[in-house]
Amino acid sequence: MESTPSWDAAAYEEGSSLQTGEGYQLVRELGEVAGRSVVDIGCGDGRLMLALEEAGARVLGVDPSSSMVRRARARGLAAVVGRAEALPLADGAWGMAFSNAALHWCLDHDVVMRELVRVLAPGGELRLRLGGPGNQWGTFVEAERLFNQAPFAMHRPAGFRAPLRMADPTDWFVGLTEHGMVVNRVAVESVDPRWSDPDAMARWFSPIAHVYTDLLPRDLRPAFVDEVVGRTWARNPSARTFVRVAIEASKPV
Repeated sequence: MESTPSWDAAAYEEGSSLQTGEGYQLVRELGEVAGRSVVDIGCGDGRLMLALEEAGARVLGVDPSSSMVRRARARGLAAVVGRAEALPLADGAWGMAFSNAALHWCLDHDVVMRELVRVLAPGGELRLRLGGPGNQWGTFVEAERLFNQAPFAMHRPAGFRAPLRMADPTDWFVGLTEHGMVVNRVAVESVDPRWSDPDAMARWFSPIAHVYTDLLPRDLRPAFVDEVVGRTWARNPSARTFVRVAIEASKPV
């Protein structure tokens, strides 16, 4: 059983400064995008789309969360509800597929790769950054442990699996190559979130925790978040390190 996307766009915007900061860096690394057609996969609230538009790109956002899509549209951006595993886009229509801190929320990365390649035009580029090996491992381990303990375990559905899979850089290199892409770069990057205190970490984790907390009664949700953050914060800081896989690839003409 997989939980359905129900992101709180306002809460995510408040707590995602690190992810968004990484995204702005990725936008700067794209180089000249003026006049290019770019699809932002997992566009979220649209802040990175706005940066791409300001750089002159023609941008469409795709996100599985209707809350996020509404937030992006409120910024005057073009965005549609859709999943990376089944993009609502025509074949070969886009000059660039861009994604930041989103695709690790997909379980089947091979299907995602196939969809990304399908929608790219010949000569098109992939520029991706997603969670990699050990990304916030301490946090997600504690969340899984706690969700199997009272009083939370009684609300865990049979067969539950959080829709979260960190990227294996080898799998992405091999998979994209097998799908006909030329892989120009695969790199693993570590980022220290440098949260000042557990409250700052909780602002990051609370909107992400919805894959668990949506299944809990409302009165148990704050306790779940606080306990996960408290347990993780008490461990070695390396247990809460962001690890990203950065991917650059191109589709042959």
